[in-house]
Amino acid sequence: MDDLFTGLTDLEELGREQDALDMGADPLAGEWRRLLEISTRIVGQLDPDGLARTVMDAAIEITGAERGFLILLNTAEEPEVKIAHNLDKEEIQDIQGSISRTVIDKILFDREPLLINDVENNALLSRQVSVRNLQLKSVMGAPIMCRDQLLGMAYVDNSSISGIFSQKDLAIFVTFTNLAAVAFDNAALFGSLRDSSEKFRALQEYHENILRTVPNGIMVLNGENRVEYANPVAKEVYNSARSSEEGLRLHIENLSDHLEKVRHGIKPKPIPVEINQRYYEVDFFSVLQREGKVGLLMAEVTDRKELERQLYEQEKRSLMMQLAGGIAHEISNQLFPIQGRSQLISMMLQQSGNVLNPEILNSFKVIEDQVQKIARIVDNLHSLSKPADPKLQNVNLTDILKCSIEVLSSTAGKIKRFRQDDEITPFHLKTDYATQPIFIRGDSDQLQQVVMNLIINAAHALEEVGKGRLSVGTINQHGRGIIYVDDDGPGIPENVRRNIFEPYFTTKGEGKGTGLGLTIVQNIVRAHEGELSLQTELGKGTRFEISFPLFNS
Repeated sequence: MDDLFTGLTDLEELGREQDALDMGADPLAGEWRRLLEISTRIVGQLDPDGLARTVMDAAIEITGAERGFLILLNTAEEPEVKIAHNLDKEEIQDIQGSISRTVIDKILFDREPLLINDVENNALLSRQVSVRNLQLKSVMGAPIMCRDQLLGMAYVDNSSISGIFSQKDLAIFVTFTNLAAVAFDNAALFGSLRDSSEKFRALQEYHENILRTVPNGIMVLNGENRVEYANPVAKEVYNSARSSEEGLRLHIENLSDHLEKVRHGIKPKPIPVEINQRYYEVDFFSVLQREGKVGLLMAEVTDRKELERQLYEQEKRSLMMQLAGGIAHEISNQLFPIQGRSQLISMMLQQSGNVLNPEILNSFKVIEDQVQKIARIVDNLHSLSKPADPKLQNVNLTDILKCSIEVLSSTAGKIKRFRQDDEITPFHLKTDYATQPIFIRGDSDQLQQVVMNLIINAAHALEEVGKGRLSVGTINQHGRGIIYVDDDGPGIPENVRRNIFEPYFTTKGEGKGTGLGLTIVQNIVRAHEGELSLQTELGKGTRFEISFPLFNS
């Protein structure tokens, strides 16, 4: 910056001289005043090309020269003509090989100003052809230097009259080139700063684009564990966690021990974190250790957790099915001898001529009924462990549903309390069958088991609240046959919904259910290439839909 202050000092000197000139102390007052005015124009120029034009125009204006050019060193430290005045393209291209070559070399090499007022008699220039062709009379040039570094040079000449440039002109010209050097240096510094700023912005944008598209969350915490940066994924997690500020604070507090390890140069292992039922694996890295800044890399593993859960459930189900098959086999081996012995004892007593009283006969009937119940449970276990292949035939879904309703509505049926024609009754049954038959390929016995299971479950849900509507029906829609069972009961809670198809899972009281019903339903529907869907809402009810591909003969 020394040259800048030198330039400012030159301006102050010019100012003092101008005051003296205004008082008539120097006949060249106008020259110095013009230099002062011109110098103020170039001080604020920061564009290199605009500055070069201004400096060239000012050099011609100050010296009154006919021609001139400005040479600046390029990045390879080689002189290049930056701008010229009153020279055509051919002359500009030939400058370094013309008369000016000698002047250029001398000024740039010696780094000293040069004034030749009688070119015709000068040993350096008079013998050159270009000098004679241009009829040059006077030339003047000065180096452009700042902080002892050569930036280039300024050159002017005249072909009208010898001795047109004086030593005073040279002094003014040198002062002007010093001011121009400071201006060029400032413009270069500004350009470097601008380029650095643009490179920094480009680099920042580059990094930001990368961070913005990274599928993982990236968050930076300062030394006080406050969030300082978060990319879009992390912001989503952040906003989810800070549904209350307290919730976010607690999440970060749970990581405080790991954050301190990072600040002390220790790399902790990634840890699992749950935020609003989403699961993340959080890794840590140091950002600026001296400022205590720590980065968090959050990879969501919810899908992986769900896959692990499904694999676990599948493995558990497979194991339970194997267990169910073994249990069913063992029970069958013990059950039928009991049934046979009971029947044999009853027969032997009757054949011996003994009259059996009603209490004994009822006991034999109780044994028979219990054996039949156990046999049905064994059949269910067999179906669960190794579902029987359906005996496929053409069946009408509407007939399947009607038959199931008739059985369940009979005197001993499970929905005998439900009335179809009385909407005032506490338990109302509504049926809505398709007007045309809906034929599918299926096993009527298995399909009836599916429908009856869903209806019984709906009836139990309504009985728990003491009233309600049970709606059943068939639909022919988009090439598929649909049976639905709908109730306006209490609905199924989320924690129950997640496990509703698991074997042995039941919400019924002890002795009221085995927990196999919906599992068997699901297996039968899959065996028929059907789809089972569930819609439920707490306080509003539950709807099961089973759809099958239609059979087209």
